[in-house]
Amino acid sequence: IKRVEILSALEESMPELPPVAPDVMGTLKTLGEIILYLQSETNSEIPGPESNRVISLEKKTPLLRLTPENLSDTVGRHLVVPTKKQLLAGDTIHLAAGGSILVLQDGSGLAEAVVESFTAQGADALLLSNHDFQKIVAGKSQLPETSGLVLLPPAGLLENRNENSVIIDTFLKDAFSITSMAAASLCKSAKKGDALFATVTRLDGIFGFGRNPLSAPSTGGLAGLVKTAAIEWEGVVCRAFDIAPQWNDNREIAACLVAELLTPNPADPVEIGMDKGSRNTLSLVSAACRP
Repeated sequence: IKRVEILSALEESMPELPPVAPDVMGTLKTLGEIILYLQSETNSEIPGPESNRVISLEKKTPLLRLTPENLSDTVGRHLVVPTKKQLLAGDTIHLAAGGSILVLQDGSGLAEAVVESFTAQGADALLLSNHDFQKIVAGKSQLPETSGLVLLPPAGLLENRNENSVIIDTFLKDAFSITSMAAASLCKSAKKGDALFATVTRLDGIFGFGRNPLSAPSTGGLAGLVKTAAIEWEGVVCRAFDIAPQWNDNREIAACLVAELLTPNPADPVEIGMDKGSRNTLSLVSAACRP
């Protein structure tokens, strides 16, 4: 997909380039191979590595080759940095009537604590057992009307540092399936009132940007699922939470999660990291390009 995007942009900016056939595109693995292919199709000279300039196909306009010396002037570079930030609560959302918040049981007791915390705040929340989750994913049971969906990976995956990649891959696929099934219901709820979608991982409390070994790092893929939904599902509150593994007070964690979801700050990013007594968001910080 990325190669298609690159070549499409290239063709728009340089319409004199020859088109690249789909069967050929799959064989071009690097930018160098793409350049060599285009040059072979146009009989253009191959620029030597000692040159800092590339001659265009018409050999009239010199195009600047990016080097460490000029890279910072032409391409922006940013680093992802965890930033401590306290919750500045927004307005309380009002979930649409006729649907429940489904919280996937994870086996650690956290899901039950989340349901209790939602209920204490007057929200209609239900625990979705792993058995029912599997039946829904397999198409043997219907997903009920939902105004919210909260997905937590099975605790067993998080406790085993020698993760079984097959099991985790299966869980991620199942999470994608049930999210797809819930999409219509959540978007419908968002039009009638409010709706929410969240995932909870336990990498290191800052989405893998710490220095400690990660337990079940593949579960971080859930955050990508939420970030995609945040773009596509208008009006649905979407949050990806990462909880520090050493924080084990389920009631405290649940209270923080529910507060984030029921009083979301629109200015916050999708990803929120949490540890006992601290909260982190991810920020982009400008940085100089390195040679």
